[in-house]
Amino acid sequence: MKRQEKRSGKKLIYVPESLIEKMAETARREGRSLTSLVEEALQQALMTRKLGYNPNEALEQLRVLKAQRTLGATFLPTDVLTHLMSHINDEEKMKKLKMKWRMSGAWHGNYLKEEFEDPVKAFKTLLEATRWDLTEVKLKSEDDNFKLSIISTVLTEEETELLMEYVESAIQSMGYETIKRNHMKGMIILEFRSPQAPSQA
Repeated sequence: MKRQEKRSGKKLIYVPESLIEKMAETARREGRSLTSLVEEALQQALMTRKLGYNPNEALEQLRVLKAQRTLGATFLPTDVLTHLMSHINDEEKMKKLKMKWRMSGAWHGNYLKEEFEDPVKAFKTLLEATRWDLTEVKLKSEDDNFKLSIISTVLTEEETELLMEYVESAIQSMGYETIKRNHMKGMIILEFRSPQAPSQA
């Protein structure tokens, strides 16, 4: 019995004309066919989902990683950070280090505010994408306020405090007011008020 060959068919898919025009312009700019560009985009979207992300999440992470690079950030192994922290036993040096973290947070927050439509969400994504020592980063909105909770099983007391200074300064530089701050080893809870929200009596 003759085996029936599997034929490679084609499907007609309707997409907005404006999107096709943008794809065509990109294809022309890259010197390739529109078909190859569309096929590549579909394959990459499928691969992204296979990795456990939807394309929007992957794009957001890529954008914040690019922002980190622009801001001059670098990756530092947790054990190296812990080693460096263990050698800071002077109160004045720790005070200066906290100030450095706050300055860095303010710089990052201002940049994200200019580059992203939702800078708070982008900052959450930044923490999740670049701080692998964090077990959980949660953002919860409550009327005009929001709560940011951060959990880590590896941060020391001092490292937790420095991270809190950085995070609080970043959010404040976006125009939000801190209404509650609390931390203990490996846990940070910060609550902020929207700049448009009325002050509590």
